[in-house]
Amino acid sequence: METPTRGNTTISGDLPIRSAKPKSDTSKMPPHLDVQDATNEQIREATRMAMMNPRLNFSDALAAAIGAKKRTKKKRPKSKRGNDKPTGFEEYYADGPITPKEHAEMLEVYNPDLRFIVRIEEALKRFQNRRRIEPGRLNMFLKYLQYGGVNIGGNSVDEANKQDVKSMTKDQIMQARAQAGIQKQRDTLEVNFDLVLRGFLSSYFIRYFNPENEAVIKLATETIKNFYTYLLQRDVCPEYTENLLDARKTCDMAAKELWMNVQLVRKGPGPFNKSCSTLFGGAYFQSSSPPTGTERRKDIKEKQENARNVIKYAVAGATSYEQASSFLELVTQNQLWAKKIHDIDGFEVLAVIDPDIRVVEFYHEYAPEQTPVGTIKAVSFRDPSEPDIDMSPEERWEWDNGKAPEYEFEFLVDIDLLPLFYQGLKVISGVWQLNCGLYYFDEVMSTYPTFHTVIANGLMMKWKWPRDLTGDDDKKPDEGAGNAIQWTVDAASKVTDQQKGEQSDQDEN
Repeated sequence: METPTRGNTTISGDLPIRSAKPKSDTSKMPPHLDVQDATNEQIREATRMAMMNPRLNFSDALAAAIGAKKRTKKKRPKSKRGNDKPTGFEEYYADGPITPKEHAEMLEVYNPDLRFIVRIEEALKRFQNRRRIEPGRLNMFLKYLQYGGVNIGGNSVDEANKQDVKSMTKDQIMQARAQAGIQKQRDTLEVNFDLVLRGFLSSYFIRYFNPENEAVIKLATETIKNFYTYLLQRDVCPEYTENLLDARKTCDMAAKELWMNVQLVRKGPGPFNKSCSTLFGGAYFQSSSPPTGTERRKDIKEKQENARNVIKYAVAGATSYEQASSFLELVTQNQLWAKKIHDIDGFEVLAVIDPDIRVVEFYHEYAPEQTPVGTIKAVSFRDPSEPDIDMSPEERWEWDNGKAPEYEFEFLVDIDLLPLFYQGLKVISGVWQLNCGLYYFDEVMSTYPTFHTVIANGLMMKWKWPRDLTGDDDKKPDEGAGNAIQWTVDAASKVTDQQKGEQSDQDEN
């Protein structure tokens, strides 16, 4: 039986294969033209044109078929792009030179013969138009203005349609974008930029914004300082030049001190003072009575033992011989106790003393796992923003005549916490005295900087003019008064009563 043989089906030779689309000489293609940008119909039209005219190459025919050379899109410079556009608050930003026309205009709008509120209102309008104020920065700046007695309203540009904006003049647009205005009834109030700034940064700002990092504090101080610089450069209020320069210095102090204060509240009172509070009384006190539960009892015992070690080495290494001897004697007799000092809100720092080499060497030799302690000298502090202490008329008379009790303290503070203390710092905390002569402070509730100032402007921010429910038109405020009121003795009680039941519409914005 024959074995079938497999036939040779190999095709020899080169066969011409027709391409689906005509080839284009991409090497001669203009750099601004890509064949992929053309449609099939345009490619067919270019092929037909090239076949009818042998002198016309395909790339030129394709360009003619498309109709025009493709325009390259120019990239906008960074100075005109969204988030990269300068805001006017950069560290080395400076306004460009003004033209003679602009100079003449400023002389007119900031004429010293005009009332102050007219000039400052015009400056606020132009400042907001000149700077690109981002939402977070704007919120803080408007709160500062509101604290200073400026009425804050909505932005009317957002409510206007595009056609209305296009038909406005430059001054009309600035007026529409302005969110701040001052009522004429405030013309008689005292003007003090530095005083208002001290009150805002030392009291209101920390409580309202609760800054979580240093950047938030710098955002506030740099924005306000930039506004002061704007007023000085344009000579808006030459009668307050010295006051504005003082306010700029306050901004520099606040940028440093406020962040230190925030960190102290978070990290305080430190291991030594916390240990004293744990053993002798305070916010961290752990009772020696047997608690319920084995784990709970074990945890408290460990905390008390660690607290004893911290206090023992601090007293032995950093106190005087008399204090250490008294402490040891009272501990041996089990007679060591502490009492809280009443009628004070905290203490004000007078001096910060780092531990000397002797103390550091003592810790290094006997307690390397412990942190050395330094010393802080302070005096008692009473917060002027808190209500008066309840006392008899005789006691009140003595206190008003300078006979209020004053205390001097010397605290032991861990070396890690010492850099956060500085002369003039006010610390709101409970102060305790051990019967061996040592003092310690409890949980740090709040802190105030050296420029701490208490003014009534914070109360005014939540006040609004009461509605007339009697129908008596004579009791209504003057037209345009809005929610403005001068801070007088008579108005103080109205403000306090009003705060209990009503919230300002401005504060919601």
